[in-house]
Amino acid sequence: MKKFARFLTCAILCAAVASCGDDGGTNDDDDDDDGGNLLTASIDGVAFNASLAVQGSYTSNVLSFGGVTANARGVFIAIPNITATGTFDLGPTRQPVLTVNIGSQAWVTSSVGGSGTVTVSSLSATRATGSFSFIAAPATGSGAVGTKTVTNGVFDVTF
Repeated sequence: MKKFARFLTCAILCAAVASCGDDGGTNDDDDDDDGGNLLTASIDGVAFNASLAVQGSYTSNVLSFGGVTANARGVFIAIPNITATGTFDLGPTRQPVLTVNIGSQAWVTSSVGGSGTVTVSSLSATRATGSFSFIAAPATGSGAVGTKTVTNGVFDVTF
């Protein structure tokens, strides 16, 4: 699971950076390259707005999305076995992967720890919306310490 979390984080970061347009990094919900995708939250009480890029995917019943800021902060979420809307508890039985990255440090929820919920309010083949909150534990080998508390998370992503 650790390898999957690292792979997912790297894949989303690469996709996010590669998709950046020449609009100066704004997310004004007009006709930007990101389609108006939204990912916001508070990380340890500090506002997070994925203004650089937001990406989402819904394939083989795995809902994944993430975004980054210009100052190398990121939030990435992957939840398996999603076939309908609802509230999903995070924990070892569901095996979701939620990651907070600040520079090279990472905090995750998965079998290594963490808790929280993701609420999927709407889900289709082309779009998902909802909210999330979680507490993430330091990822092994990333140099992260302590936990990260993510609250007031909101997402609206197209695929």
